[in-house]
Amino acid sequence: HVPQVVMYDLEIPLQFAGHRIKSHNGVAEKVISLAEAVRRLSGLPATNLGLDHRGFIKQGMFADVVVFDPQTIADLAAVRVRLQPVADVAALAWWSPVVVAVAVAEEALLRGALFGALQEWRGPRAALVVTSVAFALMHIPLYGVGAVPLDLAVGLWLGGLRLLTGSWTAPAVAHALADLAGGWL
Repeated sequence: HVPQVVMYDLEIPLQFAGHRIKSHNGVAEKVISLAEAVRRLSGLPATNLGLDHRGFIKQGMFADVVVFDPQTIADLAAVRVRLQPVADVAALAWWSPVVVAVAVAEEALLRGALFGALQEWRGPRAALVVTSVAFALMHIPLYGVGAVPLDLAVGLWLGGLRLLTGSWTAPAVAHALADLAGGWL
């Protein structure tokens, strides 16, 4: 038996997953045309990601072509599940220390060692900006590029706590509690 625990920090959202799911379900349910589904699966993500000469079949574009059978295509990707009650409290109790350890390690590195060195070298503003950007960038593999603005805001907030308290303890506690809350919701 594998415990089914939804942890916000451990979900792997797929960039533009909403378009993928809507496209597949929309075609199956005849809500959108096949042409619109293909646009949402190719041209729209390429445009949103700023990929030059990709996502469209036009003169001067790269020939990235995928051939598929619209009758059998299916989206088998995992999607984000939010606000799902935890069914296995024992598994969550086991996983909670791991979540706390990761959050504390991130804060010890970013708001502890890096923040302190940057603050001494370039001042508090540089420390705040650099550690916030680093926080956002290190979460791209987990949440995708689309979450960078939110992660940057969270990084700024955690950095603000570091500035207010003079220690990385408060950001570590806040980070750990936020991550744990994601698992309990």
